[in-house]
Amino acid sequence: MELKTRLRHSIMEEVYSNDHVLDVLIEVGSFHKLKSNEVLVDRGSKCTDLFIILKGAFIVKYMDEDAEGVERTVNFHLDTFQPFMTCMDSYFTGAKTLREIQSVSRVEVLKCNRKDLEKFNKEDPEFSYFYNKKLVDTLLLENHFRVKSTVKSHKEFYQYLIAEYPQIIEKIPSKYIAEYMGISAEWLSKIKR
Repeated sequence: MELKTRLRHSIMEEVYSNDHVLDVLIEVGSFHKLKSNEVLVDRGSKCTDLFIILKGAFIVKYMDEDAEGVERTVNFHLDTFQPFMTCMDSYFTGAKTLREIQSVSRVEVLKCNRKDLEKFNKEDPEFSYFYNKKLVDTLLLENHFRVKSTVKSHKEFYQYLIAEYPQIIEKIPSKYIAEYMGISAEWLSKIKR
């Protein structure tokens, strides 16, 4: 499938009726393929890139600075769920990230550098609208998802995933879903019954 068509499928909504935004992303982006379990962004690096998932799934892991060696899955990104992905703690601040982005399947991404995106953000109103809306939408969805996982019981949250985001259940290994929920894989197995 042509890159523009795949990009449209991953990120476009009905409000974007022309190809201009896609052309900008293709112009500034570079196409990358990774195998399953490859690290896209290393913890401790500066993440100055935004990634758009064209195919596959990723997890984002976080290591608490205060808890030695304690690592936890804190987000999921799929071509059909939150396809815009970066390490927010580094992307916006320039600091070293405490997150790691790892593939959980064969993946294809478009990698876009922040400086290139910001240039178009300043100069191109149509791109600016798209870029800022996607960043805000991504942050809002991540927050909404975190709130749901906090206020619902483990069983209710898993049922919520099944009903609202079955692609997460289908594409993310159970051990990472359990880790996100703060429970063991064995406990998640009991919830599934």
